[in-house]
Amino acid sequence: MTVVLTDEHRRAIAETLVGRNVELERVYRQLEYVLEGYQVLEQNRPQSEFKAVLKRRRRQRELISELLIMRRDDHEAMLKSIQENPAAAHDEEEDEEDELARNQVLLRREETWLATLEEMQQQAEARIGMIESLDQGFHRKANLWKKNLYENVLQIWQNTIKGKLTYSRSWEETGENEPFGPLIEFFTACLKPVLGSKMPGPYGIAAIIDGVRASGFGSECRPSSS
Repeated sequence: MTVVLTDEHRRAIAETLVGRNVELERVYRQLEYVLEGYQVLEQNRPQSEFKAVLKRRRRQRELISELLIMRRDDHEAMLKSIQENPAAAHDEEEDEEDELARNQVLLRREETWLATLEEMQQQAEARIGMIESLDQGFHRKANLWKKNLYENVLQIWQNTIKGKLTYSRSWEETGENEPFGPLIEFFTACLKPVLGSKMPGPYGIAAIIDGVRASGFGSECRPSSS
């Protein structure tokens, strides 16, 4: 099963990230993987099938980790080579400027490979986490699936967007204490098209953030007041 965000869904998410230095396409891809995993779980497959999937996903993680180690070693070796001999010509006709440019191209290529593998590793970890939780508590599948869904969206917020698990309350301005803030807006934009009428409101999202933070997941930040 492949999940692809609609243009409307993407625009809603992008509007909550205006002014942030973030690669939107990466956010979309990660959310698609999270939603894909959630929908697979909702198909209510037999537990034995999930065990087989978990075995394959763990092997996939091992292979990605091995590739990542190799690429990091290659990257470090290339950096060391450039630092020690930044303009070593491969033949007498190649001038110093051309060699420097070539080194930069090769270095950027290695950095792209590293970034791609790191993203694949994050996706593999997210999927494995969801399936492991299912294996531990299959009889509580409905709540468990949503819990994993919520945590993975918050993980995107922390790891990719570099946001904090915080929200605010408008005590002084309106006399009400309804939670609000960038994270609540992002969380809603990500999941409202999927959960529909079952989407938690601001108070529910704040409770999810509090619960996840209290469990030791993510930052130590507390809700702010404004």
